[in-house]
Amino acid sequence: MKRLRTFGLLVLVAVMAFSLATIGFAEMGNVTGTGADLTVTTGFNPSHVKVTNITNGSSMEWFKGMADDSAVKMTNATDGTGRAVILYNGITPVAAVYNGTTGQVINSPGFSIGADTDVNVLANTIYYDAEK
Repeated sequence: MKRLRTFGLLVLVAVMAFSLATIGFAEMGNVTGTGADLTVTTGFNPSHVKVTNITNGSSMEWFKGMADDSAVKMTNATDGTGRAVILYNGITPVAAVYNGTTGQVINSPGFSIGADTDVNVLANTIYYDAEK
């Protein structure tokens, strides 16, 4: 009986995550690192973003209220420097930009990943989870 309840809970969590993503409250995906600033379009201004380089295990996380281009960064360093708050080359929310004459969207909202040398590494796979 306990196993059935656990499975049911997992299904419920998966359905809720899918539902939130389909109505525009969250987006998950992956991009390829460039080594330079990289913009990800989500269609909304996120209040929380986590990005993880699955090639080397480093990650960054940004919460609404933090400064642009900052993040809580985690690496697999074993010398005690594996977690730090960074103030540059982090994550920045990107607002939509509209044409003042036509009202058309010029740039869709999302977030940018800075040129961090541990997370945004050229040709590495970066997974992201952005929430509205």
